[in-house]
Amino acid sequence: MGLNLTTQMHEASLRYMERWFCSFQALSKSAGLTEELTSAMIDAGCSPGPIYGLHKDEGWWSALAGYMGDAPSGPPTGSRLWYSPAAAWWLRRAALTHRNGNDFEQAAGQNESIFRNEFCRLLPAEKYGALAYPDCFTAEGKIVASECSAKASSEWRAWVSGAYGVCLRDFSTRACIRKETLAAKIKQELAQDEIVSNDKNWKMNLLDALQELSSLITPFAPWERPTGTPGKTIDVALDRMALGDEFPYSP
Repeated sequence: MGLNLTTQMHEASLRYMERWFCSFQALSKSAGLTEELTSAMIDAGCSPGPIYGLHKDEGWWSALAGYMGDAPSGPPTGSRLWYSPAAAWWLRRAALTHRNGNDFEQAAGQNESIFRNEFCRLLPAEKYGALAYPDCFTAEGKIVASECSAKASSEWRAWVSGAYGVCLRDFSTRACIRKETLAAKIKQELAQDEIVSNDKNWKMNLLDALQELSSLITPFAPWERPTGTPGKTIDVALDRMALGDEFPYSP
């Protein structure tokens, strides 16, 4: 079942889709591909399919809800669909691999390999990486290579499923790691607010982290924001510090 919204939230959601996402045709054109090639690459797992869908009878669907098991894995047949513009970069990578004589499944595997190798290279240098990915580190803070590789593959699957398309403005290895790390650090800071709030630099440092996180993530759809990363970090922190609100949805 999809999600039916109030008229006001429905209209805000439509404006949100037009601002942050694109049609299948626009995605294909952006990547310099025919629609037939784009469809074949998506089916092979080179990049995600639709991120949001709207069905005239069944309402709104999101890939994140599908990934979390709160909705079907795909949108209802006949839905109007929106895609992540960031998918174009992974379609372009797949196109280069395909031009070198590889099939679409091999191109998808190459995309995952690119992401996984960079993930395992970048994560050890991330200061708070263990907060977001504790299984990838020993108690002494050393990277566990096998766990890191497994987590990278898991994160890639989350991208190809469409879940990260809901979250990130641009899906790159660095953005993925940084988003998860910042969110984990901010939640940790908020959990110990009463302990450290006398530190004169605490709120300024937290504000810097909030700004960086906001630059990496989408605002989330109106119905997803309260329970998503923005609602649990940015909105909570700004409210607690009495520093206003983000206004991600145009009137």
